[in-house]
Amino acid sequence: MFFNAHVYFAKRIDKNLNSLKVLGSMFPDFAKTGLITWDDLHKRQPILDFSAFVDQTAPEFKPFVQGIIYHNNLDYTSHFEYKNEKPGYAYTNITTELFELARQALKIEDQRVRVSCHNLIEASVDYHLLKKTLGTVELIKQSSKEVNREKLTELISTYFKKDKETMAKGIDEFFEFVIGYDLRSFEEWVRLFVDLNKSYLNIVVSEEDTRKLLELSFGLTKDTWEEYLLTSISSFNNDVKDND
Repeated sequence: MFFNAHVYFAKRIDKNLNSLKVLGSMFPDFAKTGLITWDDLHKRQPILDFSAFVDQTAPEFKPFVQGIIYHNNLDYTSHFEYKNEKPGYAYTNITTELFELARQALKIEDQRVRVSCHNLIEASVDYHLLKKTLGTVELIKQSSKEVNREKLTELISTYFKKDKETMAKGIDEFFEFVIGYDLRSFEEWVRLFVDLNKSYLNIVVSEEDTRKLLELSFGLTKDTWEEYLLTSISSFNNDVKDND
């Protein structure tokens, strides 16, 4: 899921949400910067290893780890299993029409097309959520101001054995990505995906093609997105899941 859905999920299951939990609920996607891998904070054992490190060296960041677990749980229902069926919601909602349209626009191998289509489906959940629910945008912005970035940089750079200055720039880049788009606007989603395809896939997709992909994906989930989130919330059990 995209960050607004992750924060909404965390807010619904945690009555004591704070800025570290909010940031943790988004932070596994810090992998977008290339400074950590997608597996580093998405899969079960790496998350447990990071949690043990925090317990031993920086227990004040335990709420941050809890947020990562929230992220992990929602991704499980999106990627791997939803309503006891596999794969998860984002992948089962990829239609042949969406896949073929994405393949024509992106001109990349089929596996990466499939991943991009799942991103489009996840974006559609965020879009519908923001149209109906208030508060997540403001909560994300406020939390980004409250988190001590210097201490966060120290923690992340030490654990992943990366240069602090490089990691600090990456964290700033991640915050800018999270708060840099007004995703209550459809056109801002177009801008985000044009930028995302440039930075992540190193390809240029026209605004027209991006708009068509988003319009289709948003239509595919308009009747099911809310049930998906409510079902995911009700099934949360705080286990760390493996999203293989």
